Amino acid sequence: MLKMNCLVRKLKIKRDFFSHKEHNLETGEEKKKLIYQKENVLQFVLEDNTFITARPSGTEPKKLNSISA
Repeated sequence: MLKMNCLVRKLKIKRDFFSHKEHNLETGEEKKKLIYQKENVLQFVLEDNTFITARPSGTEPKKLNSISA
């Protein structure tokens, strides 16, 4: 059985693809240089560089989440 503290990771970066901003949560630095297409997407990068991406569905009132390592 895994202990819960093994599953918790610290957030490192928040990316907002709609405003084209990347906010480093460790240093407080904010960049406005995301070169991706403007979309209603939020992405959170964890300390181990795993990222979680959340965006609304284009056709249904749902939110889609994806996790990548």
